[in-house]
Amino acid sequence: MSKSSADAFITRLYPAAVQASQETGLSWELMLAQAALETRWGRQASLADTHNLFNIKADRHWQGPEKQVHVWEVEGGRTRWQHDGFRVYPDEAASLQDRNRFLQTQPRYARAGLFKADTLGDYEHEAQALQRAGYATDPHYASKLIRIVEGPTMQRALTHAQQVHGQLHLDPASPQADQPLQPAESWRAAAGQAVLAAAQQRFAPGTHEYGRADGSWQQGRPNRSPDQRTDPSRDGRDLDGDGRRGIDCSMLVYQSLKDAGFQWPGAHLTTAMLFKGTQTTALARSHFDTITPEQAREQQLQPGDIVMFKSRHGAGQHVGIFQEYDAQGQMRFFGSQVSTGPATVTIKSGGYWDGAQQEFLGALRPRSEHFVRTESPAQTAMATTSPAVDKPAQHGSPWLNTLCQQLHMGCPDIPQQQQGPIAQYLAQRLQALQLAPEQLGHLVQEQHQGRQWLHAIGQQGQALLSADLDKARQGLKQDQQRHDSPQHSLSQRPGL
Repeated sequence: MSKSSADAFITRLYPAAVQASQETGLSWELMLAQAALETRWGRQASLADTHNLFNIKADRHWQGPEKQVHVWEVEGGRTRWQHDGFRVYPDEAASLQDRNRFLQTQPRYARAGLFKADTLGDYEHEAQALQRAGYATDPHYASKLIRIVEGPTMQRALTHAQQVHGQLHLDPASPQADQPLQPAESWRAAAGQAVLAAAQQRFAPGTHEYGRADGSWQQGRPNRSPDQRTDPSRDGRDLDGDGRRGIDCSMLVYQSLKDAGFQWPGAHLTTAMLFKGTQTTALARSHFDTITPEQAREQQLQPGDIVMFKSRHGAGQHVGIFQEYDAQGQMRFFGSQVSTGPATVTIKSGGYWDGAQQEFLGALRPRSEHFVRTESPAQTAMATTSPAVDKPAQHGSPWLNTLCQQLHMGCPDIPQQQQGPIAQYLAQRLQALQLAPEQLGHLVQEQHQGRQWLHAIGQQGQALLSADLDKARQGLKQDQQRHDSPQHSLSQRPGL
Protein backbone atom coordinates (compact mmCIF):
# COMPACT_ATOMS: atom_id res chain seq x y z
CA MET A 1 0.00 0.00 0.00
CA SER A 2 1.48 3.34 -1.02
CA LYS A 3 1.43 6.42 1.13
CA SER A 4 -0.55 8.33 -1.47
CA SER A 5 -3.30 5.70 -1.80
CA ALA A 6 -4.15 5.71 1.92
CA ASP A 7 -3.95 9.49 2.07
CA ALA A 8 -6.20 9.88 -0.96
CA PHE A 9 -8.74 7.36 0.36
CA ILE A 10 -9.10 9.02 3.79
CA THR A 11 -8.99 12.53 2.34
CA ARG A 12 -11.85 11.63 0.02
CA LEU A 13 -13.99 10.17 2.81
CA TYR A 14 -13.13 12.56 5.64
CA PRO A 15 -15.79 15.29 4.97
CA ALA A 16 -18.60 12.77 4.45
CA ALA A 17 -17.59 10.82 7.59
CA VAL A 18 -17.58 13.96 9.74
CA GLN A 19 -20.96 14.98 8.32
CA ALA A 20 -22.38 11.51 9.02
CA SER A 21 -21.02 11.73 12.56
CA GLN A 22 -22.68 15.10 13.10
CA GLU A 23 -26.00 13.64 11.98
CA THR A 24 -25.86 10.58 14.23
CA GLY A 25 -23.28 11.08 16.99
CA LEU A 26 -21.44 7.93 15.84
CA SER A 27 -17.65 8.13 15.77
CA TRP A 28 -16.25 9.42 12.48
CA GLU A 29 -12.88 7.89 13.37
CA LEU A 30 -14.43 4.44 13.54
CA MET A 31 -16.27 4.99 10.25
CA LEU A 32 -12.98 5.75 8.51
CA ALA A 33 -11.16 2.86 10.19
CA GLN A 34 -13.93 0.45 9.32
CA ALA A 35 -13.95 1.63 5.70
CA ALA A 36 -10.17 1.20 5.57
CA LEU A 37 -10.34 -2.31 7.02
CA GLU A 38 -13.26 -3.50 4.92
CA THR A 39 -11.88 -2.15 1.62
CA ARG A 40 -8.13 -2.50 2.32
CA TRP A 41 -7.79 1.29 2.20
CA GLY A 42 -9.91 1.50 -0.92
CA ARG A 43 -8.02 -1.16 -2.90
CA GLN A 44 -10.63 -3.97 -2.69
CA ALA A 45 -11.32 -4.87 -6.29
CA SER A 46 -14.37 -7.12 -5.85
CA LEU A 47 -16.64 -4.30 -4.59
CA ALA A 48 -14.82 -1.37 -6.21
CA ASP A 49 -17.74 -0.46 -8.44
CA THR A 50 -20.37 -0.70 -5.67
CA HIS A 51 -19.17 2.14 -3.39
CA ASN A 52 -19.90 -0.35 -0.56
CA LEU A 53 -17.36 0.76 2.04
CA PHE A 54 -18.54 -1.55 4.81
CA ASN A 55 -19.33 -4.81 3.02
CA ILE A 56 -23.00 -4.58 3.99
CA LYS A 57 -24.92 -7.44 2.46
CA ALA A 58 -28.14 -7.09 0.51
CA ASP A 59 -30.49 -8.68 3.02
CA ARG A 60 -34.29 -8.88 2.75
CA HIS A 61 -34.61 -5.26 3.94
CA TRP A 62 -32.54 -3.88 1.06
CA GLN A 63 -34.58 -2.51 -1.84
CA GLY A 64 -31.73 -1.19 -3.99
CA PRO A 65 -29.34 -2.80 -6.49
CA GLU A 66 -26.92 -5.51 -5.42
CA LYS A 67 -23.88 -7.36 -6.66
CA GLN A 68 -23.04 -11.06 -6.14
CA VAL A 69 -19.49 -11.60 -4.86
CA HIS A 70 -17.39 -14.50 -3.55
CA VAL A 71 -15.96 -13.55 -0.14
CA TRP A 72 -14.06 -15.15 2.73
CA GLU A 73 -16.07 -15.75 5.92
CA VAL A 74 -15.04 -17.17 9.31
CA GLU A 75 -17.44 -19.76 10.70
CA GLY A 76 -16.71 -22.00 13.66
CA GLY A 77 -13.05 -20.99 13.55
CA ARG A 78 -12.75 -21.99 9.89
CA THR A 79 -12.31 -19.69 6.90
CA ARG A 80 -14.22 -20.53 3.74
CA TRP A 81 -15.46 -18.98 0.50
CA GLN A 82 -19.06 -17.85 0.42
CA HIS A 83 -21.25 -16.42 -2.37
CA ASP A 84 -23.26 -13.39 -1.20
CA GLY A 85 -25.11 -10.37 -2.52
CA PHE A 86 -23.81 -6.94 -1.47
CA ARG A 87 -25.49 -3.54 -1.57
CA VAL A 88 -24.65 -1.09 -4.36
CA TYR A 89 -24.65 2.68 -3.71
CA PRO A 90 -24.51 5.71 -6.01
CA ASP A 91 -21.50 7.12 -4.13
CA GLU A 92 -19.41 6.66 -1.00
CA ALA A 93 -21.36 9.24 1.02
CA ALA A 94 -24.49 7.14 0.51
CA SER A 95 -22.59 4.11 1.83
CA LEU A 96 -21.60 6.02 4.98
CA GLN A 97 -25.19 7.08 5.56
CA ASP A 98 -26.54 3.59 4.99
CA ARG A 99 -23.97 2.13 7.37
CA ASN A 100 -25.29 4.37 10.15
CA ARG A 101 -28.91 3.75 9.21
CA PHE A 102 -28.19 0.01 9.25
CA LEU A 103 -26.75 0.23 12.77
CA GLN A 104 -29.64 2.37 14.01
CA THR A 105 -32.35 0.07 12.66
CA GLN A 106 -30.89 -3.29 13.74
CA PRO A 107 -31.92 -3.90 17.39
CA ARG A 108 -28.87 -6.02 18.17
CA TYR A 109 -26.59 -2.96 18.04
CA ALA A 110 -28.68 -1.09 20.58
CA ARG A 111 -28.70 -4.20 22.78
CA ALA A 112 -24.91 -4.34 22.49
CA GLY A 113 -24.75 -0.81 23.91
CA LEU A 114 -23.66 1.03 20.76
CA PHE A 115 -25.96 3.99 21.45
CA LYS A 116 -25.35 4.35 25.17
CA ALA A 117 -24.16 7.77 26.28
CA ASP A 118 -20.74 6.52 27.37
CA THR A 119 -20.24 4.62 24.09
CA LEU A 120 -21.63 6.85 21.36
CA GLY A 121 -18.83 8.87 19.76
CA ASP A 122 -16.03 6.86 21.43
CA TYR A 123 -14.34 4.82 18.67
CA GLU A 124 -12.91 2.22 21.07
CA HIS A 125 -16.21 1.54 22.85
CA GLU A 126 -18.13 1.61 19.57
CA ALA A 127 -15.74 -0.95 18.04
CA GLN A 128 -16.28 -3.27 20.98
CA ALA A 129 -20.06 -2.85 20.71
CA LEU A 130 -19.92 -3.74 17.00
CA GLN A 131 -18.06 -6.93 17.82
CA ARG A 132 -20.49 -7.84 20.61
CA ALA A 133 -23.36 -7.37 18.17
CA GLY A 134 -21.73 -9.63 15.61
CA TYR A 135 -21.07 -7.08 12.87
CA ALA A 136 -18.25 -9.27 11.55
CA THR A 137 -17.29 -12.91 12.01
CA ASP A 138 -13.65 -12.02 12.70
CA PRO A 139 -13.08 -12.52 16.47
CA HIS A 140 -10.41 -9.78 16.45
CA TYR A 141 -12.51 -7.24 14.58
CA ALA A 142 -12.66 -4.61 17.35
CA SER A 143 -8.94 -4.67 18.12
CA LYS A 144 -8.12 -4.34 14.42
CA LEU A 145 -10.32 -1.27 14.10
CA ILE A 146 -8.79 0.37 17.17
CA ARG A 147 -5.25 -0.28 15.89
CA ILE A 148 -6.16 1.33 12.57
CA VAL A 149 -7.56 4.46 14.23
CA GLU A 150 -4.46 4.88 16.37
CA GLY A 151 -1.94 3.70 13.79
CA PRO A 152 0.54 5.87 11.87
CA THR A 153 -1.13 5.30 8.48
CA MET A 154 -4.45 6.72 9.63
CA GLN A 155 -2.84 9.58 11.54
CA ARG A 156 -0.74 10.56 8.54
CA ALA A 157 -3.77 10.31 6.25
CA LEU A 158 -5.85 12.48 8.59
CA THR A 159 -3.11 15.12 8.64
CA HIS A 160 -3.25 15.18 4.85
CA ALA A 161 -7.07 15.31 4.86
CA GLN A 162 -7.04 18.29 7.22
CA GLN A 163 -4.50 20.10 5.05
CA VAL A 164 -6.91 19.69 2.13
CA HIS A 165 -10.26 20.30 3.85
CA GLY A 166 -9.34 22.02 7.10
CA GLN A 167 -10.22 20.50 10.48
CA LEU A 168 -13.89 19.63 10.21
CA HIS A 169 -14.10 17.63 13.43
CA LEU A 170 -13.56 18.42 17.10
CA ASP A 171 -10.20 17.52 18.56
CA PRO A 172 -10.57 16.94 22.34
CA ALA A 173 -7.06 18.34 22.85
CA SER A 174 -7.75 21.46 20.77
CA PRO A 175 -7.86 24.83 22.56
CA GLN A 176 -10.96 25.54 20.47
CA ALA A 177 -12.95 23.06 22.52
CA ASP A 178 -12.06 22.56 26.17
CA GLN A 179 -14.77 19.92 26.64
CA PRO A 180 -16.53 19.33 23.30
CA LEU A 181 -20.00 17.85 23.10
CA GLN A 182 -21.20 15.42 20.45
CA PRO A 183 -22.13 17.95 17.74
CA ALA A 184 -25.20 16.30 16.23
CA GLU A 185 -26.65 15.28 19.57
CA SER A 186 -26.04 18.74 20.99
CA TRP A 187 -27.80 20.44 18.10
CA ARG A 188 -30.66 17.95 18.17
CA ALA A 189 -31.18 18.32 21.91
CA ALA A 190 -31.11 22.13 21.71
CA ALA A 191 -33.50 22.12 18.75
CA GLY A 192 -35.92 19.91 20.66
CA GLN A 193 -35.69 22.15 23.72
CA ALA A 194 -36.43 25.12 21.46
CA VAL A 195 -39.59 23.43 20.14
CA LEU A 196 -40.84 22.83 23.68
CA ALA A 197 -39.87 26.33 24.82
CA ALA A 198 -41.64 27.87 21.83
CA ALA A 199 -44.81 25.94 22.69
CA GLN A 200 -44.78 26.92 26.34
CA GLN A 201 -44.12 30.60 25.52
CA ARG A 202 -46.58 31.07 22.67
CA PHE A 203 -49.33 29.07 24.40
CA ALA A 204 -48.77 30.36 27.92
CA PRO A 205 -51.58 29.81 30.48
CA GLY A 206 -54.57 32.07 29.94
CA THR A 207 -53.84 32.91 26.29
CA HIS A 208 -55.45 30.03 24.39
CA GLU A 209 -58.19 27.42 24.57
CA TYR A 210 -58.92 24.35 22.52
CA GLY A 211 -60.33 25.20 19.12
CA ARG A 212 -61.81 23.29 16.20
CA ALA A 213 -63.59 24.48 13.07
CA ASP A 214 -64.96 21.22 11.67
CA GLY A 215 -68.25 20.93 13.52
CA SER A 216 -70.55 22.39 16.17
CA TRP A 217 -70.31 19.56 18.70
CA GLN A 218 -67.00 20.80 20.05
CA GLN A 219 -68.46 24.16 21.00
CA GLY A 220 -70.89 22.40 23.32
CA ARG A 221 -68.21 20.39 25.10
CA PRO A 222 -67.51 21.74 28.59
CA ASN A 223 -63.97 22.90 29.22
CA ARG A 224 -61.95 25.27 31.36
CA SER A 225 -62.17 28.31 29.07
CA PRO A 226 -64.00 31.45 30.35
CA ASP A 227 -67.22 30.60 28.51
CA GLN A 228 -66.67 26.83 28.94
CA ARG A 229 -66.87 26.32 25.16
CA THR A 230 -64.23 25.42 22.60
CA ASP A 231 -63.45 28.11 20.06
CA PRO A 232 -64.49 27.61 16.40
CA SER A 233 -60.94 28.62 15.36
CA ARG A 234 -58.04 26.16 15.36
CA ASP A 235 -55.44 28.61 14.08
CA GLY A 236 -55.10 31.17 16.85
CA ARG A 237 -58.14 33.43 16.39
CA ASP A 238 -60.66 34.29 19.11
CA LEU A 239 -63.93 33.69 17.25
CA ASP A 240 -66.12 33.21 20.31
CA GLY A 241 -64.89 36.45 21.90
CA ASP A 242 -63.99 35.07 25.31
CA GLY A 243 -60.46 36.49 25.31
CA ARG A 244 -58.70 33.22 24.47
CA ARG A 245 -57.51 32.18 21.03
CA GLY A 246 -58.48 28.77 19.68
CA ILE A 247 -55.80 26.20 18.91
CA ASP A 248 -56.06 22.46 18.33
CA CYS A 249 -53.40 19.85 18.97
CA SER A 250 -51.83 19.70 15.50
CA MET A 251 -51.71 23.46 15.01
CA LEU A 252 -50.02 23.84 18.39
CA VAL A 253 -47.36 21.39 17.22
CA TYR A 254 -47.06 23.09 13.84
CA GLN A 255 -46.67 26.58 15.28
CA SER A 256 -44.12 25.42 17.87
CA LEU A 257 -42.03 23.66 15.22
CA LYS A 258 -42.22 26.72 13.00
CA ASP A 259 -41.23 29.08 15.83
CA ALA A 260 -38.17 26.92 16.54
CA GLY A 261 -37.03 27.14 12.92
CA PHE A 262 -38.26 23.75 11.68
CA GLN A 263 -39.01 23.76 7.96
CA TRP A 264 -42.30 21.98 7.25
CA PRO A 265 -43.51 21.83 3.62
CA GLY A 266 -46.84 23.55 4.02
CA ALA A 267 -48.76 26.33 5.73
CA HIS A 268 -50.50 24.00 8.17
CA LEU A 269 -50.24 20.56 9.71
CA THR A 270 -52.79 17.90 10.62
CA THR A 271 -52.41 14.60 12.44
CA ALA A 272 -53.27 12.78 9.19
CA MET A 273 -50.18 14.35 7.60
CA LEU A 274 -48.08 12.62 10.27
CA PHE A 275 -49.78 9.26 10.74
CA LYS A 276 -52.85 7.29 9.74
CA GLY A 277 -54.02 4.57 12.08
CA THR A 278 -50.82 3.16 13.53
CA GLN A 279 -48.61 3.92 10.50
CA THR A 280 -46.56 7.07 10.00
CA THR A 281 -46.78 8.75 6.61
CA ALA A 282 -43.97 9.05 4.06
CA LEU A 283 -43.99 12.81 4.64
CA ALA A 284 -43.46 12.31 8.36
CA ARG A 285 -40.68 9.77 7.80
CA SER A 286 -38.86 12.22 5.56
CA HIS A 287 -38.82 14.91 8.27
CA PHE A 288 -38.74 12.97 11.53
CA ASP A 289 -37.08 9.95 13.12
CA THR A 290 -39.49 7.47 14.72
CA ILE A 291 -39.34 6.41 18.38
CA THR A 292 -41.36 3.32 19.14
CA PRO A 293 -43.70 3.08 22.17
CA GLU A 294 -41.27 0.60 23.75
CA GLN A 295 -38.34 2.98 23.33
CA ALA A 296 -40.42 5.82 24.75
CA ARG A 297 -41.31 3.79 27.84
CA GLU A 298 -37.61 3.01 28.26
CA GLN A 299 -37.07 6.77 28.72
CA GLN A 300 -35.52 7.38 25.30
CA LEU A 301 -37.69 10.40 24.48
CA GLN A 302 -36.21 13.90 24.37
CA PRO A 303 -37.96 17.24 24.98
CA GLY A 304 -39.47 18.43 21.71
CA ASP A 305 -40.35 14.96 20.38
CA ILE A 306 -43.88 14.81 18.93
CA VAL A 307 -45.93 12.16 20.77
CA MET A 308 -48.78 10.44 18.90
CA PHE A 309 -52.06 8.86 20.01
CA LYS A 310 -55.06 7.25 18.34
CA SER A 311 -58.48 6.66 19.82
CA ARG A 312 -59.31 3.09 20.85
CA HIS A 313 -62.98 3.62 20.07
CA GLY A 314 -62.96 5.66 16.90
CA ALA A 315 -60.86 7.40 14.27
CA GLY A 316 -59.64 10.24 16.50
CA GLN A 317 -55.94 11.13 16.58
CA HIS A 318 -53.95 13.39 18.88
CA VAL A 319 -50.43 14.85 19.07
CA GLY A 320 -48.44 16.77 21.66
CA ILE A 321 -44.88 17.80 22.47
CA PHE A 322 -42.91 15.62 24.88
CA GLN A 323 -41.84 17.60 27.94
CA GLU A 324 -40.14 15.27 30.44
CA TYR A 325 -40.23 12.07 32.48
CA ASP A 326 -41.48 12.61 36.01
CA ALA A 327 -39.96 11.12 39.17
CA GLN A 328 -41.87 7.87 38.58
CA GLY A 329 -40.62 7.63 34.99
CA GLN A 330 -44.00 8.57 33.53
CA MET A 331 -44.08 10.59 30.32
CA ARG A 332 -45.40 14.14 30.37
CA PHE A 333 -46.31 16.12 27.26
CA PHE A 334 -47.55 19.61 26.41
CA GLY A 335 -50.50 19.80 24.04
CA SER A 336 -53.92 21.28 23.40
CA GLN A 337 -56.71 19.06 24.76
CA VAL A 338 -60.48 19.62 24.46
CA SER A 339 -61.06 19.98 28.20
CA THR A 340 -58.01 22.06 29.08
CA GLY A 341 -56.64 23.76 26.00
CA PRO A 342 -52.81 24.02 26.01
CA ALA A 343 -51.59 22.22 29.13
CA THR A 344 -49.19 19.58 30.41
CA VAL A 345 -50.52 16.03 30.66
CA THR A 346 -49.05 12.96 32.38
CA ILE A 347 -49.24 9.62 30.57
CA LYS A 348 -49.98 6.86 33.06
CA SER A 349 -49.71 3.24 32.01
CA GLY A 350 -53.23 1.89 31.63
CA GLY A 351 -54.69 5.38 32.02
CA TYR A 352 -56.55 7.56 29.56
CA TRP A 353 -53.58 8.32 27.30
CA ASP A 354 -52.02 4.86 27.34
CA GLY A 355 -54.61 2.13 27.19
CA ALA A 356 -57.97 3.21 28.56
CA GLN A 357 -59.15 5.60 25.85
CA GLN A 358 -56.10 6.30 23.72
CA GLU A 359 -53.41 4.08 22.20
CA PHE A 360 -49.93 5.54 22.57
CA LEU A 361 -48.10 5.16 19.23
CA GLY A 362 -44.65 6.46 20.10
CA ALA A 363 -43.12 9.71 18.90
CA LEU A 364 -41.55 11.58 16.01
CA ARG A 365 -38.21 13.35 16.54
CA PRO A 366 -37.65 16.38 14.26
CA ARG A 367 -34.53 15.82 12.18
CA SER A 368 -31.83 18.42 12.70
CA GLU A 369 -31.29 19.00 8.97
CA HIS A 370 -34.78 20.50 8.68
CA PHE A 371 -34.05 23.31 11.14
CA VAL A 372 -32.91 26.66 9.78
CA ARG A 373 -29.31 27.10 10.90
CA THR A 374 -28.76 30.78 10.17
CA GLU A 375 -29.17 31.23 13.92
CA SER A 376 -29.75 29.00 16.89
CA PRO A 377 -33.10 27.22 17.32
CA ALA A 378 -33.53 28.96 20.63
CA GLN A 379 -32.88 32.37 19.09
CA THR A 380 -35.39 31.66 16.30
CA ALA A 381 -38.01 30.67 18.88
CA MET A 382 -37.38 33.81 20.87
CA ALA A 383 -37.75 36.06 17.83
CA THR A 384 -41.08 34.59 16.72
CA THR A 385 -42.97 33.70 19.89
CA SER A 386 -45.13 35.84 22.13
CA PRO A 387 -43.97 39.44 22.64
CA ALA A 388 -44.80 39.03 26.32
CA VAL A 389 -41.50 37.18 26.89
CA ASP A 390 -39.04 39.30 28.88
CA LYS A 391 -36.28 40.66 26.69
CA PRO A 392 -32.64 40.59 27.81
CA ALA A 393 -30.81 43.81 28.51
CA GLN A 394 -29.11 45.49 25.56
CA HIS A 395 -25.32 45.54 25.64
CA GLY A 396 -24.08 47.95 23.00
CA SER A 397 -23.54 46.06 19.72
CA PRO A 398 -25.73 43.76 17.61
CA TRP A 399 -23.11 41.03 18.07
CA LEU A 400 -23.29 41.21 21.85
CA ASN A 401 -27.07 41.59 21.75
CA THR A 402 -27.29 38.35 19.77
CA LEU A 403 -25.14 36.54 22.30
CA CYS A 404 -27.18 37.93 25.16
CA GLN A 405 -30.39 36.76 23.50
CA GLN A 406 -28.93 33.28 23.16
CA LEU A 407 -27.83 33.25 26.78
CA HIS A 408 -31.27 34.46 27.86
CA MET A 409 -33.04 31.75 25.87
CA GLY A 410 -30.63 28.81 26.02
CA CYS A 411 -29.26 29.32 29.54
CA PRO A 412 -32.07 30.83 31.63
CA ASP A 413 -30.27 30.03 34.89
CA ILE A 414 -27.59 32.63 34.10
CA PRO A 415 -28.73 35.87 35.80
CA GLN A 416 -29.49 38.70 33.39
CA GLN A 417 -26.84 40.96 34.89
CA GLN A 418 -24.19 38.34 34.06
CA GLN A 419 -25.20 37.96 30.43
CA GLY A 420 -23.24 40.99 29.17
CA PRO A 421 -19.90 39.99 30.72
CA ILE A 422 -20.30 36.35 29.69
CA ALA A 423 -21.26 37.41 26.16
CA GLN A 424 -18.13 39.56 26.03
CA TYR A 425 -16.06 36.62 27.25
CA LEU A 426 -17.44 34.48 24.42
CA ALA A 427 -16.95 37.26 21.88
CA GLN A 428 -13.28 37.59 22.81
CA ARG A 429 -12.76 33.86 22.36
CA LEU A 430 -14.50 33.93 18.97
CA GLN A 431 -12.37 36.84 17.83
CA ALA A 432 -9.20 35.06 18.95
CA LEU A 433 -10.23 32.11 16.79
CA GLN A 434 -11.00 34.48 13.89
CA LEU A 435 -14.57 33.22 13.66
CA ALA A 436 -17.28 35.43 12.21
CA PRO A 437 -20.27 36.21 14.49
CA GLU A 438 -22.72 34.56 12.10
CA GLN A 439 -20.90 31.24 12.55
CA LEU A 440 -22.16 30.95 16.12
CA GLY A 441 -25.07 28.58 16.68
CA HIS A 442 -26.77 27.72 19.96
CA LEU A 443 -25.36 27.56 23.47
CA VAL A 444 -25.37 24.55 25.78
CA GLN A 445 -24.35 24.36 29.44
CA GLU A 446 -22.89 21.36 31.22
CA GLN A 447 -21.02 20.44 34.40
CA HIS A 448 -17.65 18.74 34.01
CA GLN A 449 -15.27 17.82 36.83
CA GLY A 450 -16.79 20.33 39.20
CA ARG A 451 -16.72 23.25 36.78
CA GLN A 452 -19.38 24.84 34.62
CA TRP A 453 -18.83 25.06 30.87
CA LEU A 454 -20.72 26.90 28.16
CA HIS A 455 -20.39 25.37 24.69
CA ALA A 456 -21.05 27.39 21.56
CA ILE A 457 -22.21 25.11 18.76
CA GLY A 458 -21.79 26.30 15.16
CA GLN A 459 -24.40 26.46 12.43
CA GLN A 460 -23.26 23.20 10.87
CA GLY A 461 -23.42 21.34 14.18
CA GLN A 462 -19.74 21.66 15.05
CA ALA A 463 -18.64 22.94 18.43
CA LEU A 464 -16.59 26.06 17.88
CA LEU A 465 -15.48 26.73 21.44
CA SER A 466 -16.15 26.08 25.07
CA ALA A 467 -16.06 28.78 27.74
CA ASP A 468 -15.32 28.30 31.43
CA LEU A 469 -18.26 29.99 33.14
CA ASP A 470 -16.45 30.11 36.46
CA LYS A 471 -13.73 32.22 34.82
CA ALA A 472 -16.30 34.44 33.14
CA ARG A 473 -18.08 35.02 36.43
CA GLN A 474 -14.78 35.73 38.16
CA GLY A 475 -14.17 38.38 35.52
CA LEU A 476 -17.57 39.86 36.33
CA LYS A 477 -16.68 39.99 40.02
CA GLN A 478 -13.45 41.82 39.24
CA ASP A 479 -15.32 44.28 37.02
CA GLN A 480 -17.76 45.04 39.80
CA GLN A 481 -14.84 45.74 42.16
CA ARG A 482 -13.34 48.17 39.62
CA HIS A 483 -16.57 50.01 38.80
CA ASP A 484 -19.15 51.58 41.05
CA SER A 485 -22.06 50.59 38.83
CA PRO A 486 -22.79 46.88 38.28
CA GLN A 487 -24.62 47.89 35.08
CA HIS A 488 -21.43 49.25 33.44
CA SER A 489 -21.47 48.06 29.82
CA LEU A 490 -18.53 45.91 28.85
CA SER A 491 -18.82 47.18 25.29
CA GLN A 492 -17.87 50.65 26.56
CA ARG A 493 -14.59 49.62 28.20
CA PRO A 494 -11.46 51.34 26.85
CA GLY A 495 -9.67 49.15 24.34
CA LEU A 496 -12.72 47.00 23.44
